[in-house]
Amino acid sequence: YEATLAVGFGARAVFSGLRVRHASKSVANNYAVFSQGGDVRVEDCDISSSSGAGVAAEGGTLVLRGGSVHDCPRQGLVLLGPLLGGEPLNATVCGTALRQNGNDLGDFDAVRGPFDGVIARNGVEAVFRGVTVEGSGAAGVAVFEDTNIVLQGCTLSNNKKGPSSARNGGDLVTEKLVGEASCP
Repeated sequence: YEATLAVGFGARAVFSGLRVRHASKSVANNYAVFSQGGDVRVEDCDISSSSGAGVAAEGGTLVLRGGSVHDCPRQGLVLLGPLLGGEPLNATVCGTALRQNGNDLGDFDAVRGPFDGVIARNGVEAVFRGVTVEGSGAAGVAVFEDTNIVLQGCTLSNNKKGPSSARNGGDLVTEKLVGEASCP
């Protein structure tokens, strides 16, 4: 389990203006940037993984502002509620481009692809403002189990299994963006 950048429970971190490249032999928790219960801001970074997903958060708080997450064989963004219960993951994503993620078939993996560009499940509250999700191997944004995502002024295009998917108690709301895509 080797993320290029990792933040643990209760820690705070800001990553700004970085070019992040990731590769790991691990199948589980194979993320370029991973926060497990932390308070993380990722600003204007260029993120890619040659073996897994781009950015993942499990519980805590995540702000992803500007920059891009691209060319990851798995998802570009993985949003998960806390593993052991507690408060949901609170995420804000704005002005970020998620491109060409999830196109790997995972021939020798436990989980076969292709994959969604963004997946959110099990206790997530998120707002996406002015986000672009395009060229994903499956749905652009997939939402499951007790998860609420609001898309404001987002572009979901050329995703192989459609712009979005909401199942098993996931709620996805699309709204027009009024004003600029501002982040807290």
